Amino acid sequence: MSYSRSLQSRATSISEDKLLREVDYIYGRRVYRKMGFGVFGSQLVLAGGGGGPAGCFRATTRVYVLETDSSVGDGTLKFIKGPNPRVGGDKRKRPKPHYVLPELQAGKCVPLLVGIKGKLYALNTLPTDPSDFPIFEVYDPETKLWTALPDPPFDPLSIECSGFFSCAVVGTKILVSPWIRGLGMPVFCFDVAEPTAPWRERLVHDYDLWDGFPDGLVLDLEDDDDDKIMFSRFGGASIKVFRMKLSNDERIPLVLECVATMILHCDFKQYSFAFAHLGGRKVCVTLLDNWIHYKMRGFFFTFEYSFLKSAASPESSHSEDPYFTLRREYNSSFRSFSAKSLGWRNVEYNWSQDSFPCYAELCGCAVL
Repeated sequence: MSYSRSLQSRATSISEDKLLREVDYIYGRRVYRKMGFGVFGSQLVLAGGGGGPAGCFRATTRVYVLETDSSVGDGTLKFIKGPNPRVGGDKRKRPKPHYVLPELQAGKCVPLLVGIKGKLYALNTLPTDPSDFPIFEVYDPETKLWTALPDPPFDPLSIECSGFFSCAVVGTKILVSPWIRGLGMPVFCFDVAEPTAPWRERLVHDYDLWDGFPDGLVLDLEDDDDDKIMFSRFGGASIKVFRMKLSNDERIPLVLECVATMILHCDFKQYSFAFAHLGGRKVCVTLLDNWIHYKMRGFFFTFEYSFLKSAASPESSHSEDPYFTLRREYNSSFRSFSAKSLGWRNVEYNWSQDSFPCYAELCGCAVL
């Protein structure tokens, strides 16, 4: 969950090599389920999560930071737990490095952690207890404090609200779409560029067909400020590609339209996943399969895409790549989506020799 092992590759056209290098890990009671992962400048951040017996899950406020920039830290890549501001310091303990983040104000389960314009935002996407409030906070490196932000305008603990918040980050906007009985999945937007403004509900095009944001990666398109492209997991080992249109004019409905499906040629069944933007039009998707009890398998796949305007809307069609099948869909934007693979790696780790039970879940991936 928080580290990589030295594993051997099973990739074509490349010799056996240790492609993953162990950086650091946290273990034992310090490892929580459902932690959030984020990137804050040159730092990797693990925060939140929780544990406890069945029916007594409690979210934690803990924050771990790994500084990757040797000019900031001492050059050792270590996850360091942030101080708890609610507990007095122990002078006998070694002082924390200056870059370490303090603990959150409130516990957060599966938090969305995202750095925007020099600040780190944490949104609890699965509140389970009244003590989990505030569910939305921001860390300011100038004050070195977490500050509560307005909570979304619905009660996540009510019986009408169920399951995870579906989230998307679009520029300075954070979008959430909860499931609320009788209302479906309304969309609420918070713009961090206006931190004193409340959450606002956004209209959705074809709301009767709306199914929330399939959590994924949203990227800008060079030729249109309002048009975006979003990649998200879909069933099996497939990636759904959406065209998103989000105008600054709140009177214009949000549009989310499927334009293609990429069916990866791998047999993963029960897996966690994450996307990383490699720059330009290049994307990496990472899958971690845990369905074989004695073995962990990882799949790393990179591709380059294009999403260009054409004279006519493309008809539904298929194309084949050595590593995926692309199924195009009709879309109203008169754009044609295409993609080509840049490379892939399969890695395996056999933990049958380990002396403790193992379970792996991918919190996220990033390129620094």
